[in-house]
Amino acid sequence: MIRHFKHASFLLLLLFGYGCSRPPELEISFDQIKTSFEKSKAMDKEVLGQKTVLYLDNSTCVIDAVNNSNVWKAVFPNFTQYTDELVLLKGSELERTELERDENKVETALKRIDKDYPWADIDKAVQEIVKGNNQAILVSDFEAFDGGTGTLTSKTRDLVPYLSPWLKIWMERGFSIYIITEPYKESYNGRLVDKKRFYFIFTDDKLEAPISANVQSQIDHLINNGTCQLFKMTNSDILVVSPDENEMISNELGFELTKGSGFDFISIEDSWDDIRTNVMKLDEYGEPVSGEKKQHFVKNFKLNHGVNYKVENIKVIATNITADFVALKKGKDISAAFVVDENALKKNLINVYLSDKIFTDDFINAEHGGNLIRLDFVIDQVSVPLYDKTIFEWVSLYKNETAICISKSIENALTDLNVIPSNEKRKLIHTVFIKTSSYK
Repeated sequence: MIRHFKHASFLLLLLFGYGCSRPPELEISFDQIKTSFEKSKAMDKEVLGQKTVLYLDNSTCVIDAVNNSNVWKAVFPNFTQYTDELVLLKGSELERTELERDENKVETALKRIDKDYPWADIDKAVQEIVKGNNQAILVSDFEAFDGGTGTLTSKTRDLVPYLSPWLKIWMERGFSIYIITEPYKESYNGRLVDKKRFYFIFTDDKLEAPISANVQSQIDHLINNGTCQLFKMTNSDILVVSPDENEMISNELGFELTKGSGFDFISIEDSWDDIRTNVMKLDEYGEPVSGEKKQHFVKNFKLNHGVNYKVENIKVIATNITADFVALKKGKDISAAFVVDENALKKNLINVYLSDKIFTDDFINAEHGGNLIRLDFVIDQVSVPLYDKTIFEWVSLYKNETAICISKSIENALTDLNVIPSNEKRKLIHTVFIKTSSYK
């Protein structure tokens, strides 16, 4: 907590008081603010369990990995140490082995994968992962086939983004997917063909020790030398970093600051007349003071873009919530009085000006001995920066066309209206509570 006094006049008022007729001041504690913030957060608090289930496509793809892959050799110790359950995809059957560390059952099973079971039901495995509540790893070439009759050419789903609904659901829950892509060659009809092996890691970055961190630490050197590539999918990594105490508020103001998790609580000691004169640079009639440049009211909040999204615009939703605390009434929307500095936003800084509208329409008043204003920084618009979609694509063995089942599924998930971070569950990224004096 920091207490910052700017004006000597304020110190004198503290010493001698305002007189016997002074009305009671609004009293709001940090704990009250914290409770209010936590109750109002729309973001899902769901957290995955720490258990990890390993799903392996029991086919040529994984057999080749066991025998020839440097990526597999790098992550194999993690699979044996951190996997709690092994699920082998043997066609439409999911064969399960629970981990018994003393008997090394998972380790033994992983070493003995040597039989090709065609027609792996990838869709079934992904559905099970997404509908569950555990971390999971799925290793497969993701060649999937529909359940109808016909030939491989007619049954292949290489050109169908069949993963889309499940990737969307996982990301809607606020979780992450790490995708390792490893090119390899496989014998097909007597010739070697280029294929890709994928390690999908379904996890939650909010966990104390997500499995993704353990796996990535083992393949960093393989990423650096081009053996494999890593791509992350998430919509929950955009954040705002509060500035240092002396950089958050106009230096013309005296204030007390307490930082919370995801919010800040500022108590400003100056009067609204002082704010108008010294920060907004307006005279008593609301006109700009000649030769003076208005200052930011709150400033220097750093915006960190996520790995999959670029924030194009931020809005401030401002509410006078005084009545919420003292009269149990709904707060008043006063967003019109707060303006985001667009030029600063281009530099990834959130700076906010006050406009003269703060003094109109009863935005602030003297009814409760002070005003409590809530500023919510919300994501208004995002874009998806370009990324190399070809790392998720290969030439289909059955259609002689580019297999887009993974690349298009990823694109569909990242651009889904319920996934992009400007949706209702994700758009709030920081809150500032500001307690001020009354205004007559």
